[in-house]
Amino acid sequence: MIATVVEWKTLGESVLYSLVGGIGVTTAFSIAIAGATRSYELARDGRRSHATAYGVLAGVAVLVCLAAISVGIYYTTKKT
Repeated sequence: MIATVVEWKTLGESVLYSLVGGIGVTTAFSIAIAGATRSYELARDGRRSHATAYGVLAGVAVLVCLAAISVGIYYTTKKT
């Protein structure tokens, strides 16, 4: 029987999770920056309700980024 040097299933899962995580965190951080910028612009123009909505969007996006970082640290340090 031929020995398996590479576990293809594990490697594939690792690549998939890295891709999804990388794209997801990048998108969330981009939304946070866009929301914060838009919130500042709308507040400066006197449109407080819209500015608040964009501020909340930015805050939620930052929380998503922090949650992704926390999950990554948890799984990196988890012992099997």
